[in-house]
Amino acid sequence: MEERLNLKIEAGIVLLFSLLIALSGLRQPLHIDEPFFLAVARHILKDPLSPFNFNFNWYGQRVLYAKINNTPPLFHYLLALGLYLSKGKLWILRALLTPLDLISALFLYLIASRFLKRPLGPTLIVLSSPAYLINLPHLMPEKLMAAFSFACLYALIRAFEDKNLKWYWVSAIALSLALLSKYAALFLAFPALVYCLEKKMPFGKIAAYFFISMLGISLYLVYDHITNNAALSAIAGVFSTPNLALLPLYRARSFLSFAGGLGIAATLWPLLSLKKNIKAHALCLIISLSLFLPFFDAPNNLTSNFQRVMGIFFSYLALISFRELFSAQKEKGWTLWTSWFFAASLLQIALYWSIAARIFIFILPPLIFGIAEKMESQFDAKTLRLIMSASFLITLSLSLTLRQVDFAYANSQKKFSRWVKVHYTSKGEKVWFTGHWGFQYYMEKFGASQENWPSVNMKAGDIFITPEVNTNLIVPFALAGQMNQLNEITIQDPIPLRLMGSSSIPNQAGFYSSVFGFLPYTLSSSPLDRFLLFKIQKTPKAAK
Repeated sequence: MEERLNLKIEAGIVLLFSLLIALSGLRQPLHIDEPFFLAVARHILKDPLSPFNFNFNWYGQRVLYAKINNTPPLFHYLLALGLYLSKGKLWILRALLTPLDLISALFLYLIASRFLKRPLGPTLIVLSSPAYLINLPHLMPEKLMAAFSFACLYALIRAFEDKNLKWYWVSAIALSLALLSKYAALFLAFPALVYCLEKKMPFGKIAAYFFISMLGISLYLVYDHITNNAALSAIAGVFSTPNLALLPLYRARSFLSFAGGLGIAATLWPLLSLKKNIKAHALCLIISLSLFLPFFDAPNNLTSNFQRVMGIFFSYLALISFRELFSAQKEKGWTLWTSWFFAASLLQIALYWSIAARIFIFILPPLIFGIAEKMESQFDAKTLRLIMSASFLITLSLSLTLRQVDFAYANSQKKFSRWVKVHYTSKGEKVWFTGHWGFQYYMEKFGASQENWPSVNMKAGDIFITPEVNTNLIVPFALAGQMNQLNEITIQDPIPLRLMGSSSIPNQAGFYSSVFGFLPYTLSSSPLDRFLLFKIQKTPKAAK
C-alpha cells in the first residue's frame, strides 16, 4: 500500500512538473517548423478529405504540399481540431495540446518505475533535458509521437510483467498510432521485437502484433500511392537530402556532441567511477580527440579551438555513458534500454537527414534510465538521492537558460516582422523575403511576400530581406549587383549561449539541425540573428 502511495505521489510530481513547463511556454511565438504543420491544419478546416492538396512555399518554391510532406496525417488532423476549438489563438491551441505532454511524462515515469527502485529523479532529468524541455512543447508531430511511443513501450512491459495479453494488443495499437503520427516511430519495432523474443512470446502472436502495428500506416501509404500524393518520394527525400550533415565523420561528431551535451548531467555520471575504469575512459577520450582533429574538418567549416574543445568534451561524455549503458547486462531492464537506445540512435545516425535535438527526445530516456538502474546497485540511497538532485538542478538550469535564448530568437523574428510592417508594408512598399520557419509566418502575416524561386517577381524600388540564421535562404541570381543594402539589424542577447548559427555566424551551434553546427548549443556572444535589408535598383530581366 505504501509503495503504491509513493508511486502515485511521484507520478503527481512528474505531471505537475510537466504541466508547469508546458504552461510556461504558452506564449512562445511560432517557431521552427510549426508554420509548416499549421498550414495543413488550416487547409483541413476547408477541405478535410484532402489534407495535402494545396500549394505551399517552404523550400523557396511554391509547390503542391503533398510533394514536400514527409509526415502522416494524424497529427495534422489533431492540430486542425485544436485550431478550430481555439479559434486560431496560438496560446489556447498550445494549451489544448498540453495533455499530450502530460501523457508522455506519465508514461516515461511508469516505464522507469517498472525497472528502477527510485524512478522519480531519472524521469525528471529526462523531462528537464534541453532536447525534451525545448522541443516537445512545439506544435510538431514529435509531441503526438512521444505520447503514443512511450505508451506503446509501457503497455508492452505490462503485458509480460502482469501476464495480461490485453496490454500486448494495446501496445500494438499505440505503435500503430505512433507511426501514423510520424514515420520515425518505426524505430520502436526493434525494441518491441527484442523484448517479445526475450520473453519467449510465440511467433504467431509476434506476427499478429506487428500486423496490427503496421496495418494503419500501410493502408495510408497504399491510399496515398493510389491518389498520387507522393508520400513515399517525400519520405525518401528526408533520408537522402544531400548536405554537410551526411558526411560520415561530421555526423559522428554531431551525434556524439548532441548525446553528451543534451544529456550533460547524466553523461557526467560515469565520471563517478573513473578510477575503476581508467583505461576505458582514456580510450573514449582518445577517440574523441581523434574525431575532432582539424584534418577531419568539413570543407569551409570554420571551427574555433573553443568549439573543438566543447565537441571533444561532449563526445567523450557520450562515449563513456554509452559504455556504461552497454556494460550493465546484469540489470533487469538492460535488454529494453539497449535495444531502445540502439534503434533510436540508428534512426538518427544512419537514416535521418541531419542530427537534430528533437530525435534525442527518444534517445535520452533509455540512456538515462539504463545508467540510473546500474547506479542503484553501486550507491546507497542517500548518495544516489544527492546525485539525482544535483543532476536535475544542473539539467533544469541549463535547459531553462537555453529555452530563454531560444525564445528570444523566435521572438526576434516576430518583432522584426512587425517592424517591417510599421516602416514598409503599411506605407504601401512592396517587401519580399527569403527564409522560412516562424520568420516566414510572421513576415507574411505583416504583409511581406516570399519569393517563388526560380521566377523573379521583384521590381525596381522593392525591398528584399534575408535573415542569416535560417534555412532555405535563396537570393535569385538575377538580383546580383542590382540591389543596394539599406540596413542591417543585428539581434543580440545578454545570455552567452546559442542554439543556432550560420555560415556568417559560425558558432557551430545546430540544435535544430547539425547542418548549422555539430554542437547542440555553444557558449558564445555571437548575434542571435542578423536581418539584411536591400533596395532593388533595377528590375531583373526575368521580371520584365
